[in-house]
Amino acid sequence: MKIIISSVSRLILSYIKYILAITMISTIGTSAIADTNESIYLNCENNYARITDHYVSSNYNVRTRKFLDHNKIKSYTENFITFKISEFSNNRLNRNNGNWLWGKNILRTCVKIEFKDLPTENTGGKLF
Repeated sequence: MKIIISSVSRLILSYIKYILAITMISTIGTSAIADTNESIYLNCENNYARITDHYVSSNYNVRTRKFLDHNKIKSYTENFITFKISEFSNNRLNRNNGNWLWGKNILRTCVKIEFKDLPTENTGGKLF
């Protein structure tokens, strides 16, 4: 009887160690990646934009609180962020003065805001 209890207890302890090892190994990478949602929000003359690591997002939808258009960043330099709008069109965002440029034309001027400053829908909903 003593041998059976000791064998069963060793078996249970070995499985517990195995499960703990698997959970520890699987959670090592998740805590490092959990807080990488660093986004910069811009107010560009009543148009809103978000800059993440790889995309410039625009066309903010107030009801869903999501950005609908995502444009891939081509280059991120000291003075400009260049991103692709279409196949043949590149826009630039001047990091010094906030001008959104298309070629040499200034499309709009942007100001940095916080996420909480993005517009929200009325609590009353639709009025008509």
